[in-house]
Amino acid sequence: MESVFVQKLAAEDVDGDCEPILNHNKHITDKLHNKDENFFNYAKTLSPAALELELRSLVTIDDLSLFINALSRRLLSHRDFEAVQALQAVFLRFASSWRNCCHVVVN
Repeated sequence: MESVFVQKLAAEDVDGDCEPILNHNKHITDKLHNKDENFFNYAKTLSPAALELELRSLVTIDDLSLFINALSRRLLSHRDFEAVQALQAVFLRFASSWRNCCHVVVN
């Protein structure tokens, strides 16, 4: 069962591609700006603890890819820099624990 966070994230990423936002066609750019609104509006309502829990629930490569693509698209749209930075900081904080965990297992 997917969380609302993952459902909204998946719903926003139809093509899984950041390339179209680089197009200078205003119509395409406006469409992509609106594309991520539901996910980012929802993510901004979560408490820090809930946000971390949701990010930790992204365990598949597909889910992680959706998340990274959503952040990339939002940065390319020049919107919500602070929100992207906060999401990225939380993600990187626990992702670094994966590295430490894997390093211990490998050695």
